Amino acid sequence: MTTRILPILAIAATAGLFTSCDPVGCTDRDAINFDIYAMDDDGTCRYLDRNVSLVFNHLANGQPLQLETECTSQSGTRFRFTDVQWYMCDFRFTGDTVNDELAQTYILIGSEHDTVSLPAVKSGTYTGFGLMVGVDSVANHADPATWASDHALSSNQERFSHWGWDPGYIFVSITGYLDTTMAGTGPLNKPFNFHIGIDKQQRILSWERTFTVSGNTMTYLPLNIDYVRLFDGIDLRTQHSTHSLGSQLPLAQQFANGFQAAITTP
Repeated sequence: MTTRILPILAIAATAGLFTSCDPVGCTDRDAINFDIYAMDDDGTCRYLDRNVSLVFNHLANGQPLQLETECTSQSGTRFRFTDVQWYMCDFRFTGDTVNDELAQTYILIGSEHDTVSLPAVKSGTYTGFGLMVGVDSVANHADPATWASDHALSSNQERFSHWGWDPGYIFVSITGYLDTTMAGTGPLNKPFNFHIGIDKQQRILSWERTFTVSGNTMTYLPLNIDYVRLFDGIDLRTQHSTHSLGSQLPLAQQFANGFQAAITTP
């Protein structure tokens, strides 16, 4: 009996040896430490904490935006930009089998901020994405001093833009100087300012685009903002100022309604 048992024990020991040598590691291809040789997952998979970036291309009539450089609007008005600023939030990603939304994520951009990375988005193939221009109603009426100093809504931000009272943040600020003469040959010395805010001026924008998101690579989504197109249908010579309140509200609404046409994805 002893001589028959020993070979069986030897075979069992050999099988155990091969089993214990199966390579272990991260088996998820979406992880940054995916191990192509791993057979068993050991729970060590790691992922990017930011895997989607919005790339903002600031344009004027299809060319790179240059502040203080003369432009011409659709209505024929000559003008120049001095500053541009946007608050955005509520980033949404839609697909046939996967959807994701980044709640309470805010960004603040100007003409010099080109690429903004967002918190991690679920892995998958998407067919579109969107965002809100502005600040959601809850955050819009909160105290800006409550945010951490590096937060987009913090009053410590260099580009912080707020009315300082209940209407809240100035969602979009576009300023500059224009020529108001009928001949259109005068100096660009008349200030214009479009300060878009209050909850009524929040705008949800969306674009169709097929792209894939994973946990181990950065996905870049380009957005072209053509600032001259923001004035389509507006006669800057006579419609050159709005602070979104009172009699200035209709012009603010018209301006905000033009966001979708002015912001495109190539």
